[in-house]
Amino acid sequence: MKKVRGAALSAAVGAVVVAGLGIASVRGPIEAQEAPAQAARKPIQIDLSQSAQKVRLNQEVSAAKGATAARFPTVHGAGDGWALRVAGNNPRSPAAQDGVVVVGTGSGNTVFGVEVETGLVRWSAVSKDSGISSVIVAGDSAYFTTWSCTLERVRVSDGHHEFSKWLASTVECAPDANESRVVCSYQGNVSDHDLNTGAQGWKSEAKEGVVTAPVICGDAVYTVSPAGSLTSFALEGGKKRWSRNLGAVAAPVATPQGLLVAAYHDGSAETAPAESQKPAKNPDRETVVTTGQIGRTLLARGDRRVALLTGGEAAPKGSEAYALNGPAGSTGLDFQGMRPGFDGGVVYLAGRGALSASLLATGNELWSVQLSDSKVELTTPVVSGGMLFTAGSDGTVLALEATSGALVWAYQFEGVAFAAKPCVEKGRLLLTTNRGMLLCLPTGAQDTGEAPPLGGGSGAAPAKNEPGMPGVFRGVRDAFEKNRTPVPAPSRLPENVTPARGPETPAVEGPDTDAGAEGPASESKDEPSKGEWERREERREAKARSEGKDYERKPFKRN
Repeated sequence: MKKVRGAALSAAVGAVVVAGLGIASVRGPIEAQEAPAQAARKPIQIDLSQSAQKVRLNQEVSAAKGATAARFPTVHGAGDGWALRVAGNNPRSPAAQDGVVVVGTGSGNTVFGVEVETGLVRWSAVSKDSGISSVIVAGDSAYFTTWSCTLERVRVSDGHHEFSKWLASTVECAPDANESRVVCSYQGNVSDHDLNTGAQGWKSEAKEGVVTAPVICGDAVYTVSPAGSLTSFALEGGKKRWSRNLGAVAAPVATPQGLLVAAYHDGSAETAPAESQKPAKNPDRETVVTTGQIGRTLLARGDRRVALLTGGEAAPKGSEAYALNGPAGSTGLDFQGMRPGFDGGVVYLAGRGALSASLLATGNELWSVQLSDSKVELTTPVVSGGMLFTAGSDGTVLALEATSGALVWAYQFEGVAFAAKPCVEKGRLLLTTNRGMLLCLPTGAQDTGEAPPLGGGSGAAPAKNEPGMPGVFRGVRDAFEKNRTPVPAPSRLPENVTPARGPETPAVEGPDTDAGAEGPASESKDEPSKGEWERREERREAKARSEGKDYERKPFKRN
């Protein structure tokens, strides 16, 4: 049996975390489980401005075969972390296996294999084209696509290039894989390929486009369009089974129990009926949403919910009458959206300033966390060794006890942001930043033994409105609290005194460049490739739109 891992597919993921999200369990096309009555839980309040250890990376090592990452100390008693520059912009999600993490160079054309324990760059592999997607691992190999224009396979152990399969002139999605097949999406198409050779098996139309990646679940391949519709294709033969407007906001997540689909919800009720209602637009979001698109919502808070589709070939009930908008304008290799995580029958989801965990079978909430910064965007969470990990757009990385939501440790890295789903390998958390760094932090879980059972654990009784900290993680938490640098409480100035301005905070946006592992210095080459030019124009257009301006992309011309 081949093992499939990675950020784009995460078939082992399936939990929901976040205030502003609900869970709907759909049996067959429209039926939903009823959730038992449950008393409302108060969220755990965490102020990361006071709780996180600040980190400034003073040394920088650029990735190259034989190079070793720069190390930095941690304070939670689990050893040093390390940092390695692999790109000049967002490298997207890494994937790891057998002690080696594989990561691309963002808009560059190189993939690196790095030993997670030491930070040693074991190998580098040069792709035939640029724009490396998030990486997935299946069996003994890593798979990724390039923007222009291939599906590629390299061996995890030594970086040997197994194949490069041309797909189309541009490819905006990462791949997904199971034990024998790998699927891709590009330019209104979905295609199936042999895992070992890359040979195409079938190709079907997905006219509305696909966000993030196609997802294999059971005997089907699922895609979500920028307009929020979910489409099912037969894994064997590629026949399109159905397509429904569900207001989906991100690529779905495969679990052993079925497919998790995150969708917008208007927040009108804690338990919303399945009847359709008029569209409601949230002024803080770009998506129009109705309450009854997937089925009855078991849990609903804010503007999001999650459905579990278990109906096989049967189509869920959609809202074809409404022109629903999904994550429109958020396509491309960088987009991941709010995708739930899953572990041991619990759904986790991390979103804007909040996290939560709920039982998949009933929808009962186990815990929720509210961060002091309600606007920080969090990455898709991952669970390993009884701990939950996520990172934020403000440079924070945090570890929570998965069964209680208690904070174990947190770090805040200066001048960076996190947007891509991390991965865990051999007790180490691997993350990429928007400015081209690959970071490694020891989780602390490798020295704690087995995680406590769901809802259990030893230790003192929890304080009011705080979770109990199981004894298995108390040593790590206590070391962090003992060794971290305290943050002074802000002093209150007289009303007539204006606080002095400190140094400007470094910008967190990556440079507007198609730099590879060497960073901005690689801009010195004479002429960009067509793919690099198109990506640059896409970023400039997106930036102009975010400022309310029009921008007309310039066509590529060779000198």
